[in-house]
Amino acid sequence: MRKFIYTLFVSVFLLGLVSCGEGESEKPIKLENFYKNGKINKEDGLKIDFKESWVHIRKSNTEMILRIYTEAKTEDKAKSLSKEIVEKIMKI
Repeated sequence: MRKFIYTLFVSVFLLGLVSCGEGESEKPIKLENFYKNGKINKEDGLKIDFKESWVHIRKSNTEMILRIYTEAKTEDKAKSLSKEIVEKIMKI
């Protein structure tokens, strides 16, 4: 069965993640607290592997956006995971 990959680019300005310095935003790192059941990888942003899906979140080095990539078995599940991540970021 082929998996569906969904990519979402979220404006960093809208999420209030803009920082004047060169440091990475701390918001993606805090997301790991919501997903203790996932396998966490922080090599390039934050990637969380679940049983049948994954999400990768990273701040762009060239644009004022947060890149959110998700993969799941269906388009609806991938979009739902992206929406869930954005909602969690907005709450942090």
